[in-house]
Amino acid sequence: MHSNMLKALGGAALMMAALAWPAKAETTLSFSDNSANRGSRAEAMNWFADELAKRTNGELKLEIHWGQALLKGPAVAKGVGDGVADMGLVIAVYNPALNPVMLLADLPLENNDPWAATRALYELNTTHPALQSEWDNLNLKFVTTMSTGPLQMVCNDKVIDSVDDFAGVKMRGISTYSKVAQDLGANMVSVTAYETYQALDTGLIDCAIFYTYAIPAFKLPEVATDLTTLDWGALMGIAIVMNQDTWSALSPEHQAVIEQLGSEFVDVISEKVIVEKDTTLDTLKKEGAFKFHEFPAEERQKLLAAGAKYFDEWKETVTKAGIDGEAVLQHYQDLLAKWHERRKAQGYPWEG
Repeated sequence: MHSNMLKALGGAALMMAALAWPAKAETTLSFSDNSANRGSRAEAMNWFADELAKRTNGELKLEIHWGQALLKGPAVAKGVGDGVADMGLVIAVYNPALNPVMLLADLPLENNDPWAATRALYELNTTHPALQSEWDNLNLKFVTTMSTGPLQMVCNDKVIDSVDDFAGVKMRGISTYSKVAQDLGANMVSVTAYETYQALDTGLIDCAIFYTYAIPAFKLPEVATDLTTLDWGALMGIAIVMNQDTWSALSPEHQAVIEQLGSEFVDVISEKVIVEKDTTLDTLKKEGAFKFHEFPAEERQKLLAAGAKYFDEWKETVTKAGIDGEAVLQHYQDLLAKWHERRKAQGYPWEG
């Protein structure tokens, strides 16, 4: 009887220990996002979060803090590096001194197909020592990147349909595009994407250079009257990054999942940007949200010519930091050509 009791107690103890000891621990990664949870980029981020949980059987989860609730946009690079958040969205132009090489992606290149350009930048970040060192210095692991797609001009009671029309206009710009607009005579006002609605509404600015898919997401039709399709370059100095210590603590299997998702994310966000550029403009036209204006091809070439000097300026900046700017730029342009040729030969991956 005594023996049977011991066996019963031992069995109960083993069962309780098994119940108290989870088979595999769950880890929730905090993610600092700059925008609200709407629009195609937010949809792509939610896809990333869903797939991360699915492919790790719930062992890794992403908790996204939207609308700068965890870290302000300019604080993300340092904040994630310091461990305030596990992951986050870094916009290079917010910290040019921290991300000088990545700012190459914001130069106004003519080859701005969102998928090909994003693939080229993804490959540059994952293979080139200059960019890998830049992320290492910030204690960050590069995960993936994206393109906003071509930039447009949204105005309130102004029409911009030539380079001469920039003169005297109070304007919100983006990265290098702000410098070009200022060279053309615009009065640049420091306004973030998140402040653009109020700035247009109050008259602080007359116009804003903005990416297509975000125009309705930021509700700009409520405070603007005119839209000019510039199709000018793209904002691409954007990266999803992870704290290097968080990355190192993950299992090799989980690291492989994140790297695979980072690559697939390029296709997911690029498809949304490409498809939604046309559908967004079509919808805005049907809704009568703006008076639409076309920016003539010859004027667009003038825009590109006006931005050419900033390639030299970027090279000088990174060369002072001991980086061969000419070599990095040439490598990026070679990658752009490679991925543009791939697109021409095989189409987009979601079309096959």
